[in-house]
Amino acid sequence: MSENIHFLPPKILKWDNTVCISQKYKTSKKILVSSGCSFTTQGILNVPANWPGFVSNRCGFRYCVDLSYPGVGNEFIANSVLNYVHSLSIDQRKEIMVVIMWSGLDRLETLTSNISKQHASIDSIEYSRANFANNISKELSAAEVWRSWKNIVFLDSYLRSQDIQYAFTSYVNLIEPPFFPKRDLTPHFFENLSDDKFKTLKSLPWLHDHQDCLFEYCLKNDFLADDLFHPNYHGSLGWSDDILLPGMMQKEFIQAL
Repeated sequence: MSENIHFLPPKILKWDNTVCISQKYKTSKKILVSSGCSFTTQGILNVPANWPGFVSNRCGFRYCVDLSYPGVGNEFIANSVLNYVHSLSIDQRKEIMVVIMWSGLDRLETLTSNISKQHASIDSIEYSRANFANNISKELSAAEVWRSWKNIVFLDSYLRSQDIQYAFTSYVNLIEPPFFPKRDLTPHFFENLSDDKFKTLKSLPWLHDHQDCLFEYCLKNDFLADDLFHPNYHGSLGWSDDILLPGMMQKEFIQAL
């Protein structure tokens, strides 16, 4: 069996009350829905180990439906949320809150009906990611920036049309300088979009300043894992408490107990 099977979405994150991430907020919504890449997903399901689990506990959600998968790009992330929300009834949609962590702009995904169980899939369509060893061409980079913009803006429009409570973050700062060096090939939206598209992107419901994304928070606070890229446990928990949850409260998604 593939070692990736335990990452396959959707994952239901739910545990008993003995888990020591205490509730500090309340919300009128019952279910948290999350999606993203490896900065979002967790391979264990019996305890909170990444920000969706921490947010679910802190806010008292019944559980979290996590649609994330390691290494995916923004096409998979957008389609995973679209597909899940579309599967719900009108009444069920009223019970969810959606928080999305967007991924790298270099992640070119090919969609195929050949399911290998080595990659993420949605409705029997597999999303396999192209590997770029050291660089990505300028032409392909520009195309992928545009495609990520399209996926983000499209999902924003869809969720608004369904009256879903939702907001966005991203795994690293993709939007406004300064940009920290990182072990990633992703380009940035900054100076790679037309002015009107960039203005539209900035107007979307982001939960915090772009310099406070998860990677930047962990870099500045010495919370990176051994690979010097991903957050460690304390980084994900600290970022959830210091950045993500206050942003959700500012948007009046949650209230302090």
